[in-house]
Amino acid sequence: TTQETACSLIRPPKGVIPMSGTVNGLMDHLLDRPDQPAFFQDTRQVDKLDDYLNLIFMAADGGARRRSGEPPKNVTAGMILSNERNVMDMARAKASTFDEGLFARLFEINVSGPYGAFHELHGKKTGANFAKTLHDRCEANHGTVWPVWLGALTDNWPKVERLHEKRLPWVKEKILQEVGDADISAVNDRLLDALVFSAWAGCIASNFEILPIDKGEIVKSFGLVFSEHLGRQAKGTTPMGDRLVQDVRGYLDEHLAQFPRLSAFDDTQRSTVLGYRLTTKRGVELFLFFPQVFDRQFADVYGGAAYSILEDAGFLEKTRGRGYQYQVRIPGTGKRKSFVAVKASIRFDQEE
Repeated sequence: TTQETACSLIRPPKGVIPMSGTVNGLMDHLLDRPDQPAFFQDTRQVDKLDDYLNLIFMAADGGARRRSGEPPKNVTAGMILSNERNVMDMARAKASTFDEGLFARLFEINVSGPYGAFHELHGKKTGANFAKTLHDRCEANHGTVWPVWLGALTDNWPKVERLHEKRLPWVKEKILQEVGDADISAVNDRLLDALVFSAWAGCIASNFEILPIDKGEIVKSFGLVFSEHLGRQAKGTTPMGDRLVQDVRGYLDEHLAQFPRLSAFDDTQRSTVLGYRLTTKRGVELFLFFPQVFDRQFADVYGGAAYSILEDAGFLEKTRGRGYQYQVRIPGTGKRKSFVAVKASIRFDQEE
């Protein structure tokens, strides 16, 4: 219903289509909508998750479609997507891995109101009744806003340029005020810049009285969803990083007995031991994974980013010059051995 409401600003609400079909067909759909949003529902229907992820990168980065004998045609459409599952759940179901950079290009909003997607029913008895009312009004009044919006931009372009220079920094400042002192990673900072531009465009529409919404309300709403986005993440990680932290936490909780103290090291028990536990001289408690165990459980799923994600979140201990590994001396042997050292603080929702 939210998709249909947004789509009706430009075209009939039936413009919201399922994300089924071939990747070439979906690409053609994007190419047919230059400088407009394209609305896809049920993204789980895409044949191959890799195709879905590639489309997101193409739309975000202005990638080109190339055909033999034709000049390349760049994608300038944006994608507005909806689904019952987020992209990490889809990746897990399809046993797929992908780059963390996806989350600098894909902003996910979890919608959960008192009435499903709605916070208010505006006099209707059920969410379904309210959804039908919205659908009927979208059918009857579609396509009226887009030409007015384009006309306002072209008639007032010098003013738009001045407001871009003057107001864009103001919008970012106001959104950051809503966020407070939350940790913003490089990935989230790039995402924030995209949201700031979208919020600024909304302010321009308000300025030209195309949107009957106050500029402050528009910016506040962007700040709210971005704050919630950051709040769902572990110590500034992306959604992919948050899922990795959850998986490592769950794995340790499930296999605590298979991480004895390092003082009990026995190289003949590799079939029953996943690693060891150690308290450093600084009092930091570590889980020492055998590298092949960590790779099998996490790096094979999340790629090499598994190490950098844990390091950025403050959960990885490493020895200088050993890459992402941590070298320790085995008690009673005088020998050294390298592990993947994860701080025990990862098991709890609190700072060290």
